[in-house]
Formats: sequence, C-alpha cells, structure tokens
Amino acid sequence: LALCYDDFPPAALPALEHQLSSLARRTPATVSALSLDSSQLTGIYRDRFIAELGTHGRVLTLALQPFTRSDLHRVLEEGLPAIDIRHDVVEFLFRESGGRPGLFSEVCAAALDQQVIALKRNRLSLQHDPATLRLPPALVSELRASLSTLSQDEWNVVALLAAAGIDLSMPNIAALSGLAAPLVMTLCTDLEQQGVLRHTAENPSLLSTPSQLMNRIILSSISATRQKALHKRLAEWYLLQTESERHHELAATHYAAAGMLTDTVDHSMAAARCAEERTDHPSAA
Repeated sequence: LALCYDDFPPAALPALEHQLSSLARRTPATVSALSLDSSQLTGIYRDRFIAELGTHGRVLTLALQPFTRSDLHRVLEEGLPAIDIRHDVVEFLFRESGGRPGLFSEVCAAALDQQVIALKRNRLSLQHDPATLRLPPALVSELRASLSTLSQDEWNVVALLAAAGIDLSMPNIAALSGLAAPLVMTLCTDLEQQGVLRHTAENPSLLSTPSQLMNRIILSSISATRQKALHKRLAEWYLLQTESERHHELAATHYAAAGMLTDTVDHSMAAARCAEERTDHPSAA
C-alpha cells in the first residue's frame, strides 16, 4: 500500500508518522509514504504523476475541503477547549487561513503563542491587533515556494486577485489583466489545481486567492510601483461598475492604496453621499 501526500506541510510530519503507524497495525499490507509539496509537483505534472500511479493499481484521491466559519468555531471549541469564542477571532482566523486546515493550524498556533488571541476562563478573544502577528519563517518560505514555479501570465492573474482582495469572475479577470479569455480560463484552472486560487463556495463562478495571508505574500513579491499600478487599474475599473452601490467606496479604497490622495477624497465623499441616500448611516460615517 503506497500513500502519496500532496502538499503536506513538513511541520505535520509527526502526525503523518503516527497515522502510518496506526494504519500499519490494522492492515497486513506494507505501508510506505511519499510526501510531495507544491514546488515539486504542480499543474500538468501532478496529473501525469497521478495517471502514472494508476498504471500500478487502483488510485483513490481524497481532497480536504477548506473549513467554513462554523467548522473553525467547532475546531476551536473542541480543540482548546473554549466555550465562549468571540466572532472576531473566527473572522480573523478564517481571513488569514482561508479555511485551509494546514494554514489554520499554523496561524492559530502562532496567534496563541504571541498572545494575539488568548484563552482565558474558557473565553477565546483577540488581545492585540492581528496585524502584529509574526508568521513562522518556515511557513512564509513554504508559501513563497508554492509560487516559485508560476509563469509570468500566472503571476499577472494572482497579483491582480491579491490586490483586488475580493472574488472576481474569469471575464473580469480577463478584462482587468488584458489577457485573452481562453488563456485566463486555462491559467485559472491550472492555478486552482495548484491550490493558488480557489472557487468561492457561495458562488462557484468567482475566484479568489486562498487567504489574506497569501495575498500579503504575493504582493510582497512584486514591486511597490507595480502594486500601485494594479490598485489604480482596479479603482478605474470599479468606477465603471455603476450597477454596484459600493463602486465609489471600492474605487476610493484602491485609489488610497495607489497613493492618489485627491481621487481618494473625491470618491470617499461620493461613497458617503451614496450611503446616506440609501440610509446606510454607518457606511456613510
């Protein structure tokens, strides 16, 4: 019996060894394991490798789906254990990890160690600004390595989505990136196979990066000039999306990220007026 673990984090190897030992006790088969990470096996090479395995016998592929917010709440409740889990803690961990089990465990452990979140009297709450969280260097290196094999066109897509910070459809990605729609479809399919992009559960036609953590790593890998150009392009695009009641608000956010103060102020004021007209006073403030 051969087990192939794809994209299995090195930090989890002790758990893998325990799992193999447990399996070996329950089966007469000889158990071996091969652990592969995304820098070794991506895209079409992954598909070919799995096809080759299939020539040697039956292959069963299992994929862990990302945790939902309610899943995270349950894991925290049972794992710590915590009785009162603040909503902002779940949102913080979901935002940073995207619900990916491996990332969630790493981010949660780092946040507890650094007292960004703390468990006191069975209550789990934020103690410090989440922006102060320092990630383990090994985790950052691992995530950077997962991006190291991307082509220039793939980088254009992931950088765009990281700067956008929200889900986008393939037609919108094509319009914003200037790439042909068929090419964008191919790129997005391959990036999804690599785990660099994912479809959103609520709307499968939309794509996003896996997490805010991955967004920061992607954006830190490109120049400040390129980041500002991306935000300027996004701001101008949002201004054309007049069917959205938040188009001024989103444009202002990206103009601010692009360092364009006058445009930021103008569209912030326009966003406030629109919010007042729909009696959304908190947004207007």
